[in-house]
Amino acid sequence: MIGLIYKLNFGEKCYIGSTINLPHRISRHKYSKNIGFQNKLYDYWRTHGDPEVEILKHCEHDLRLNEQLEMDKIDNDKLLNCYRAYISKEEYKQIYKTQFLCECGCSVRRDVIARHRASQKHLKKMLSIYNEQN
Repeated sequence: MIGLIYKLNFGEKCYIGSTINLPHRISRHKYSKNIGFQNKLYDYWRTHGDPEVEILKHCEHDLRLNEQLEMDKIDNDKLLNCYRAYISKEEYKQIYKTQFLCECGCSVRRDVIARHRASQKHLKKMLSIYNEQN
C-alpha cells in the first residue's frame, strides 16, 4: 500500500499529515473544520482561509515515521499539528509506562490513570482523604 505525506500550507503556519487517499482525507479535514471542531488546525483554517495542499513525498513503508520526520524539519511554532505522528517504543515507555503518584497516594502508570481514577480503590482513598480533611 502506497501512502503519501502532505502539507497544508497556510503561509506562516502549516500542518503535516499522511494518508493513502488524499482527496478523502482533505474532505474529512474540511468537514471537521466546517462543523466547528476545535483544535489548532481548524481554528487557524477558519480564520486564515483555505491552505495550499502540497504532496511532500510518497511512501511505501513507515508512513507515520516519515510523517514525523517531515514534521521535525519545521519549527514547532510554525506547526499546526496537535500530536506527534510517531514515537519510538523507547519514547512510549518513557512517557506512558513511568509511574507517578496519584492524588489518592497510589503509584500509577500514566497509561492507566483514567482506569485507576474510576476504580473503587481510588474512590475509597479519595473519600477517606476528604473525610480526614473535614
